[in-house]
Amino acid sequence: MLASLAPLSGRGLDVPDGLSYLTPDVWQAVQVFGADMDRVAAKPNTLQTHVLAGYYLDGWDYWFR
Repeated sequence: MLASLAPLSGRGLDVPDGLSYLTPDVWQAVQVFGADMDRVAAKPNTLQTHVLAGYYLDGWDYWFR
């Protein structure tokens, strides 16, 4: 997971030659999100709280129960 308070656009990616999957074109594409993606209220994950694991499990519950 990557997160940034500043936009990532305009940042290039210096990748070595010969990579099969990560290319400059792929790097640009992964920075574009669909219209159904938006900011949501979320608590920060810390070493003491582990809220990210809770969000993950809530997602599984939503889709598979």
